[in-house]
Formats: sequence, structure tokens, C-alpha cells
Amino acid sequence: MEWRKWLDRASYIDAEIVTIHSNLTFSSNIFREIGDYAQDLDIKIGIKNDGRSMLEYIDIIKRIDHPYIGATLDLGHCGFFQEILIVKELSKRIKILNKIICSLIRDLGSKLFLLHVYNIDTARWIDHRSLPNEAIDFHRVIKTLSDIGYNGFYIIELEEIAWREKAVESGRFLSNLLSIYT
Repeated sequence: MEWRKWLDRASYIDAEIVTIHSNLTFSSNIFREIGDYAQDLDIKIGIKNDGRSMLEYIDIIKRIDHPYIGATLDLGHCGFFQEILIVKELSKRIKILNKIICSLIRDLGSKLFLLHVYNIDTARWIDHRSLPNEAIDFHRVIKTLSDIGYNGFYIIELEEIAWREKAVESGRFLSNLLSIYT
């Protein structure tokens, strides 16, 4: 199977975690088979949220129930869950987005293996923006992560024209928050 080849390659470079996109057509048994293979290689698998439904995402992680299968939570993609997009009023959408992100973090707990962090431009609802001053309340998010004892990686993903400046800005902002809450 194709996924074995990718896990073998990840093992070759001593990767600790591999992120895969959630695929609801995969059965829990296939994910468990992937988890068993990954466990033999001592690599965790993080299933990344890709929009759709928050409830479906939580369900797939819990249904698989494998020690080497957990979540790669993409904070910006949370803004594209069905539960968020149905809310038309921007201030309510932002409030619900932050509530859902923190709820997901608490629900996932030790199954949260990796984070993809960036923000959403509130004017255009476009993701992969610099961390400070947009839709996601990173003070609240980092505090919630601290509360559950998260000690994994934070991967900053940006698609900004001024990418160097925005990467530095985001990195400094994140480092500052981590120094406050951890």
C-alpha cells in the first residue's frame, strides 16, 4: 500500500509524526492498520482537520482509538467547519470559532499530536494569515493548550505576500505567548 512507503520514508529521516488528511472514506480498520504499522516504526499519525464538520472530525479520532493515531489540529481550517460557516454575522462567527477551537483542544486532550497555527483575515475570511490581530484569539488558545499540558510542535503556516516579515512577526508573537502560558 502507498501509505507504507511514506511511513518507511518518514522513519528513514527519524520523523516523530506524520500528518495525513482526514479521509472519511477510510474505515476505522484501515486507520488502525496504519496505526499498527506506524507504531512498529515509532511514528505517530496526526489526522488533519480539513473543514467539513467538527463533530465528524472528533468522531473519526475517537472511533479509531489507536495509541499512535491522533490529531493534527489545523487552527485556520477550523474556520471552515460547517458549524462556523453557517454563521453569517462576523462577530458571532469569530466568537463561535474561538469557542470551537478551545473545545476541540480540550476534547482531544492527549490525542492532540501537532498544531498548524495561523490566523484568518476577518475582512475576507481568508486563512494562512499572520498570527496577531485577526479572528483567532491566540491568548485563549495557548492558555487552553497549556491547561491540557500540550507540549507538541507548533507549525506556522503562512501564505502572505510579505512572508518573511509575517513569519518573523508570527514567530515572535507565538514565542511571547508560550513564555506567558507555559
